Amino acid sequence: MDDCPKDKLGNAIRLISRFGGKQGAAVLGYLVANPSVRINVVSATDVEKRCGTEFRACLRGDQMVIPDASHGRMVEAIGHESFHGMNPGSECSTEVPAMNYGLDLYGTLPEGLQADAYDNALLRMRSQSSMYFDEVVRQRACR
Repeated sequence: MDDCPKDKLGNAIRLISRFGGKQGAAVLGYLVANPSVRINVVSATDVEKRCGTEFRACLRGDQMVIPDASHGRMVEAIGHESFHGMNPGSECSTEVPAMNYGLDLYGTLPEGLQADAYDNALLRMRSQSSMYFDEVVRQRACR
């Protein structure tokens, strides 16, 4: 962690290390084992341009594109996209577990860092009905 930059991305990586538990360790292990993967922190507009309007982040080859957002949102995006990297497959087959993985990682953060309204809404939806949540995510990913 000492070589992480002293910026929002570095802070997000340190949060994953500090609070992420086994999932965080797996994410960091993936990033260390795949040094060609570059995390690009860009504006929400650039995320749409590079990933498509339906996505809030993406992994395209060795380029992980995440939004310049709250630390919690960045943690969720890194976890989600790292899951895709660790479990290659079609978007349709991997989106539900990737979404759950990213949200689980986001959920390890202290409450004050869980400040992303969209991710919080997804957590609420999932807590009310995980089957409904999975179906909504699956339908969105498998269009």
